[in-house]
Amino acid sequence: MSFTHDLKLPTYDDLKCPVVNVSSPALRAGSFHLAKYCDLQFKEFMLCRQEEQYPRKCLNEGKDVSLCAIDFFRKVRDTCNDTFTTFWTCLDNARDGEMSFNYCKEEQKAFELCAKNKMNLERPEPEQDPRKCINEGKDVSLCAIDFFRKVRDTCNDTFTTFWTCLDNARDGEMSFNYCKEEQKAFELCAKNKMNLERPEPGYFSMVRMHDSKRPVPSDPFRIGSLERHPPKLDVPDPPSLSQANEYPEAKIGMKFGHRKPWMFEAKLWD
Repeated sequence: MSFTHDLKLPTYDDLKCPVVNVSSPALRAGSFHLAKYCDLQFKEFMLCRQEEQYPRKCLNEGKDVSLCAIDFFRKVRDTCNDTFTTFWTCLDNARDGEMSFNYCKEEQKAFELCAKNKMNLERPEPEQDPRKCINEGKDVSLCAIDFFRKVRDTCNDTFTTFWTCLDNARDGEMSFNYCKEEQKAFELCAKNKMNLERPEPGYFSMVRMHDSKRPVPSDPFRIGSLERHPPKLDVPDPPSLSQANEYPEAKIGMKFGHRKPWMFEAKLWD
């Protein structure tokens, strides 16, 4: 790879940064609490990388991540060293060879209890409680039932021909490739009789705003919470496909977050 004199490389002083001198089992053992402790630094670094698309412009943000991680592990050492050491040692010796948490539940529980009591640092919930979404799940089922009833009443013949073709497709995977004519007939019927047109390819991958009436969860580390999406946000209309060239960041998406309000799915705030 060739370089020109115009290329300015970072100096050794720019690259100098303390090293997070812990092993892989220790990193894995502290990963949940580390992510919560350094949440701001992690997000700022990844946002910088995504926006700048140039790693050298994010050296300071990267240093902040390392310094925060070092500070975290020092506090763990000073407050919960025994339980943490037992936990990461268990992961290191896990019999699956992949440092699985499944074999270290008791050790994990002891460390998390210590971190909660002595560091005031509680592990973020690993998953959302599905019991709180039972009514929304029922709404999905009722909507699907209503849809297929309308299909039965308006396009039963073309739909039956279509799904029968898929069921008998010779690849055994219900491929649409063998049922193009049947698919076309059903889609035409749905368009004319149900006023329901098939979404264009990529429709469900597009960023869309969802206006929900459901109360916001109070957990600050749950997606959709007040801390994740601040209220009173002035949300502009998302760019149309014809405007995509004017917003190159719209093509990138929000893999690591984005400042543009249209780059994430969120509630529409009052």
